[in-house]
Amino acid sequence: MVFDFDGTLADTRVGVSTCLNAALHAHGLPRVMPSFVHALMGLPLPTVFQRTLPPPQRDTDVTPLVAWYRHHFLDLALPHVAPCPGAHATLDALARRGVTTGIATSRGRTSLVPLLDHLGLGGFAVVGTDDDVDVGKPDPALLRLVLDRAGVPTEAAVMVGDTSYDVLMARAAGVRVVGVPGCHDGAALAAAGADHVVDHLEDVLPLVGG
Repeated sequence: MVFDFDGTLADTRVGVSTCLNAALHAHGLPRVMPSFVHALMGLPLPTVFQRTLPPPQRDTDVTPLVAWYRHHFLDLALPHVAPCPGAHATLDALARRGVTTGIATSRGRTSLVPLLDHLGLGGFAVVGTDDDVDVGKPDPALLRLVLDRAGVPTEAAVMVGDTSYDVLMARAAGVRVVGVPGCHDGAALAAAGADHVVDHLEDVLPLVGG
């Protein structure tokens, strides 16, 4: 079973929007509504920044913004980050069943590893991040990479995510996908083509063997 991270295993919404707006402000750009940022979470960070810029500046090189964000993220965001409800219980239950688990996230590895440690989330057989692929979600490359590293065939895999980008990635990879409302609501997950939409993370347990 492969999990998204932000919004699925960890509630990072406030931390992400806080740090992103701080980066915009530091570069003399207007802040945006946190809810607008939350709806973009799951996409690669450069794409998120591009979409938050005023239309006349959408073609601006966002490399400095991304670098500032990544440098300051842990300091600004960590106080606002918490495990999603049911994350520990779900991972513990899967471990007891002997189910292989992995992460496929648009987050970079330099912040993911400290966040996993801070939240006490572990036991993953493989972790795939945006650093590992040339094209991020919703392209299927990241999920395919994780499954290849884990030695899990697509027909035996399940992807769990909270955004339509996770759903679209999984469908493009030919992987069954369960949506758990987080950054996107259940209606958006269903519209994107999720095989199942559940209310709570622990509700994925009856949907996986092991």
